[in-house]
Amino acid sequence: MKLFPACFSLLACSAIFAAIASLPATAAEPLDKVLNIPLNWDERASFFTVELQVADKKIKMMVDTGSSNQVITESTASLLGLDPARLPVVATGKDHAGNPVPIKMQPVLQATLAGQNIDLKTVVIIPDNPDLAKLGVAGMISPQLVFDNPIKLDFSQKRWTVKPANCPFTLDKTSTAYWFKKNKLFTQIAAEGKDAVWGMIDTGAGSSKFEAAYLGRPLTEDDCAVRGVAGCGKGQKDNTPTRLDFGGAKFTLPEVVLLKTIKHGDKPDEKALIGMSILRFCSITINKRLDEQIGLACTTGQ
Repeated sequence: MKLFPACFSLLACSAIFAAIASLPATAAEPLDKVLNIPLNWDERASFFTVELQVADKKIKMMVDTGSSNQVITESTASLLGLDPARLPVVATGKDHAGNPVPIKMQPVLQATLAGQNIDLKTVVIIPDNPDLAKLGVAGMISPQLVFDNPIKLDFSQKRWTVKPANCPFTLDKTSTAYWFKKNKLFTQIAAEGKDAVWGMIDTGAGSSKFEAAYLGRPLTEDDCAVRGVAGCGKGQKDNTPTRLDFGGAKFTLPEVVLLKTIKHGDKPDEKALIGMSILRFCSITINKRLDEQIGLACTTGQ
């Protein structure tokens, strides 16, 4: 049994981090060699993690394409030798009770990922989260913001590959994409034989979500329908099998989360959030951030 049966993205679904999306995001320097980064699947919470080393400390980071920045908790910052009390407050969010929460920032964090030295820029420091602590997760890493290089997230093979800028991947299966605020990635998905709609690709979300009206299903939103690393999230679990057409494959999800509205970008026909219940069996290839064509290939292995 999963500890978090339908884990929400920490940045996409919690009011505590709504202010983070407005902060500037900066990609790291280019890489001049092929880098293969192992992805580790966490069955309890339905997301992948990578191991990051900072000085002599090793920390586990959630791979989160829905994150607008690289993120670590205050306890992690202290572990790495930073003093959260001395870091500047750059924004204020709210917790689920509506209480103000300070959001702080470290301009640069030097680290090593799969043997490669990297500079993580614009690292956001958030208050400690007990659910993240239970999972041993120190924060979130946004793959599309780590390298200014072609990247491939092959979740079926549990591998994240980075190539030199002059060696792009061949895109066998492509999908139209758009980018919101230069860091959040959207593509199209169709459900139940309906017209395709836009959905954010969010590897930090265990569940996939749809607007109830798009699927033509009744909705009764509960305040705590799904519990994830961000706490409780509104919505309605729906065990109606949902037929999908995505990434060149047709398959059926046994469960989705229904919401009244979904809004992470600025497209009027955004009606989905594509989480790991779908992406776990896919590969995503991005040759250049902001490209309008990405590689997207899925299997029916669920």
